[in-house]
This record gives sequence, structure tokens and C-alpha cells, in this order.
Amino acid sequence: MRAFRSLSTTAIAATAVAAVVSLGSPALAATGTFTYPTGSGAAALTDPEDYVCHELTGIVAGTFVNNTDKTAFIFNGAACHSSAGYADPKGGRFVLTRPSSDRASVRFFNTDD
Repeated sequence: MRAFRSLSTTAIAATAVAAVVSLGSPALAATGTFTYPTGSGAAALTDPEDYVCHELTGIVAGTFVNNTDKTAFIFNGAACHSSAGYADPKGGRFVLTRPSSDRASVRFFNTDD
């Protein structure tokens, strides 16, 4: 009976692991590069994580370019407050003409969900 119990416990564990692995994990990052204007030229985020507020420093007026596969929501200030606009995926642009400070922030979302 002991051999049967340990064999069935092993089989159940293996089945559970296979089920979790086959489900896969959701995409947690945009793929591509997001560039933004700073006082020393353009800076970039590469493959930025989704649904996370990314702080951008040294911001000046200029064009934000979204070459990722997710929509970028741009905020005129830190901590993803004071929405300024958005840039569509795959080449979308947003022009910030009057930054409120030298800080901005961005968050990436899949708008197809």
C-alpha cells in the first residue's frame, strides 16, 4: 500500500506541474523601445514592464515616440499623475509642449484586452 500511495502522490504532483507549465505566463512587458526627450538628448526604455509606472527624469519639451507593442500613457509629472496624453503602439508619437517639471512618467497597457 505504501508503494501505491507514493506512486499516486508523484503522479498527482507531476500532473499539477504539467498543468501549470502548459498554461504559460501572461506577457508582462511591452516589446520594443520607448524614447523620450531629455536635456541631454533622447533617452529610452527598452521592453518596459506593463502596468507599472515608469519615472522619466530630465524631461524637456519634445516628442515621445512609442515603438513598443503596447499603448503608452504619458503623464506630465511623477508617479503617473496628471495625464498628458498617449502614444499608440508601433510608432505612435506624443508631443509634450510644456512640461510641468523635469519629471514625467509613463505606463504601458495592452488596449486590446
